[in-house]
Amino acid sequence: MAESAQIFDYYKYTGNRNLLKNRIYPVMSGAARFCLDWLEEGEDGKYRTPLSTSPENTFLDEAGRECAVSGIDYGFGTDKRALPKS
Repeated sequence: MAESAQIFDYYKYTGNRNLLKNRIYPVMSGAARFCLDWLEEGEDGKYRTPLSTSPENTFLDEAGRECAVSGIDYGFGTDKRALPKS
């Protein structure tokens, strides 16, 4: 998502309209649609990422298996890094 901005920078550098129309715009459009589908509107009217967990937050259960807790917080840093800054 945020990475799609880099390919737009490439267009700005080259000015290649054909590349923009056929390759860059479809990627950026798809990334925007994904973000809109992924985000949830909060009670305050602001959009945020849904409940998730941070990948490094794991623990071992009684049998020694690695486990993770899901749905513990809104908008973890890893989620926010996927979105462009507004």
